[in-house]
Amino acid sequence: MRLVLTLSACAAVLVGCGAILGIDSTCRTERGVELCVDRSEYAPGDTVRLRMTNAGGSDVVRIDDCSMQLSGTAGSTDELDHIYLPTRRCGFDVTPEIQVQRAHTLAPGESATAALTIGPGTPQSFNRINVWLLEPDGRLVSDDPVSSAVFTILRSAGRD
Repeated sequence: MRLVLTLSACAAVLVGCGAILGIDSTCRTERGVELCVDRSEYAPGDTVRLRMTNAGGSDVVRIDDCSMQLSGTAGSTDELDHIYLPTRRCGFDVTPEIQVQRAHTLAPGESATAALTIGPGTPQSFNRINVWLLEPDGRLVSDDPVSSAVFTILRSAGRD
């Protein structure tokens, strides 16, 4: 009941909603990769701008552009919906070689950007962007993705 009231209040008063929901940062670092979204609230149809930075020590990282995913959450940092699917952005004939060619290859300290559009029918929810890391030959470093900070999609966020 309390969450419903908080979400209702946030939808009505957008200023400071991120703080009310406990979303206090647009960046998150995991396994030496920092993922930053450009803001904490979006509306269906908006584009999420993602900055990816290799914040690790000395290893090059390869971020798979083909499988990047907008993923809904229940607001929890423990449980994420994620499905590794390289055909998502690269088509059904994608190969590991194509994935490595299209990957964002970042030396320590380097950054790259990507954009994902939120579908017009996306429901109001908490979300993250998931990315997977690749080995030089195109194999996955881990079955688990690296995830951005949680952001919200609010039906009224982009409207006047």
